[in-house]
Amino acid sequence: MIPVVAVIGLGAYGETLGGSASSVGASGSELRVSPGRGIPGEPVRLEGERWPPRSQVDLFINRMDGAERSTRLSIAKAITSRSGTFIVDAVVPAALIGPQTESVRFEAEAVRSRAEVLAASSVMFEIDPYENELNVEVFDVESGELLPDVKVQLLDFRGSVASEGMTGTDGSVRFTNVNPGEMAVHARKLDYLRANLDLRISVSGATNARLGLTSDPQRRLFVPFTESGGTGTLRIAGVDRASGMRSDLAVDLPRTASGDVPAGFFMNFFFLVPEDSRPSNGANRSSAEQFDTALTFFRNVGIGFSRRNFRYPPYAWYSGRSSTGEVLLMVESPGKVALFDLIAVDEDTRKFRVLTRYLSLYDVPPLVSPAGGQYFYVDRYKRRVEVVDIRTSEVATIVSGLPKDVFRVAADPSGQVVYVVTLTGGIYRVDLVEEHVVGPIAEAPGATWLAVSGDGASLYVVGVGLNVLTVVGLADPYPVRLAPLDQSAEWVWADPRGPYIYAGWSIRPVVTLINSETLEVAGLLDFRADFDEQASDS
Repeated sequence: MIPVVAVIGLGAYGETLGGSASSVGASGSELRVSPGRGIPGEPVRLEGERWPPRSQVDLFINRMDGAERSTRLSIAKAITSRSGTFIVDAVVPAALIGPQTESVRFEAEAVRSRAEVLAASSVMFEIDPYENELNVEVFDVESGELLPDVKVQLLDFRGSVASEGMTGTDGSVRFTNVNPGEMAVHARKLDYLRANLDLRISVSGATNARLGLTSDPQRRLFVPFTESGGTGTLRIAGVDRASGMRSDLAVDLPRTASGDVPAGFFMNFFFLVPEDSRPSNGANRSSAEQFDTALTFFRNVGIGFSRRNFRYPPYAWYSGRSSTGEVLLMVESPGKVALFDLIAVDEDTRKFRVLTRYLSLYDVPPLVSPAGGQYFYVDRYKRRVEVVDIRTSEVATIVSGLPKDVFRVAADPSGQVVYVVTLTGGIYRVDLVEEHVVGPIAEAPGATWLAVSGDGASLYVVGVGLNVLTVVGLADPYPVRLAPLDQSAEWVWADPRGPYIYAGWSIRPVVTLINSETLEVAGLLDFRADFDEQASDS
């Protein structure tokens, strides 16, 4: 083997010779690793000479992820002999090595009890690529056709993305130098439900895998937000609820001198779900048609509300479809609320029907029942829930006995139960049939939003100061578990017909996708970053 001189930190020098690599630190202590190169997971021997006698030497392995980032792992401790030597057998941990890692650095430090470094040295270990490959083929479950443009990710045992790629026209993608062991393969494509497959990758040779994706077309979640910089331009981002991928990005509704769109309004709109926007023939609308409907809806809402006299910027919650089949919207300003029924989506018409006007509201936004014919109004002052008929505005049911300081309300899919959370985090169950309140069934201090799962089995809770998703089982005795999030969230929504739970902020265009089965974070969509990237590309 040809000798190779390597410059090591701390003013040391080193060489690779005869299957080993060695270096000498500034203190004169030598560190040698044998062999000097290999594949992760194989044993190596670390030897030291001219170290302080009878001293403790801490050994580390360091993967450099860039000029300023590294991942350092403690692997062993050794006590030097009277002559200042030591020998340690170790393994290069495969879990530490990424597919692009070309080398790692073994580091040794001799320290006193007060953590004073007596001597130090480090030596590079060259990483040989695995002589293996993984071939993934993705197809349509119904037609059997191979699918191009599928995003395929390889996840290691920690759930971190090790590699990713896109299938070509032949519906396949090839990965090389794959870390052996347990690996999860995730496949996503717009308008298809995601698919997962667990594999065991060998050290050498080829592994072949096939994944089938089930079509679930044209179901979108739309997230509006304003352009940064104070221009007020409304931007709308689409999310494919089947795959969880970003889609349908657009820019519309620039602020005008006449102020057609009220200041602050869209910053308070958290999202819109045009649930199954179907024409009269029952077929799915295309995503483009859904997107145009969403744009028109936001335009009409903004211009329609600008003709009303709001003393404060209004808050708005899209609530689904009313019993008339039209879009129902609730708008809150301090102390008052109005329910609007959008009866025309033509851009030139902008007509709303006001179903209920100026309810006596005390902070808690009302909630539309799942069937759409009623809404649940929480009166914090009288500490009760009223079930109100949307068409007649008559109160059908009153349930008293709520706790103090109710902050948020969520409805069970059956429409017969609602859940409320207080400012102190107490969660209560309100039975609208038996007309009684149970609780607190759980505690979630800091909670700002509640959502019930589509099967009515779980209650999801988030809060602006919480980096966890609190999950309350809704079967007595109401077990509670916590799922970590990458960042806190203000609101949460459980898709009743999708694989994801969504969490985000009213004024931040960032949405976290959570796997509804495992409760693990499945992705993070930052729409403003996407727009900024598009603007720089153009």
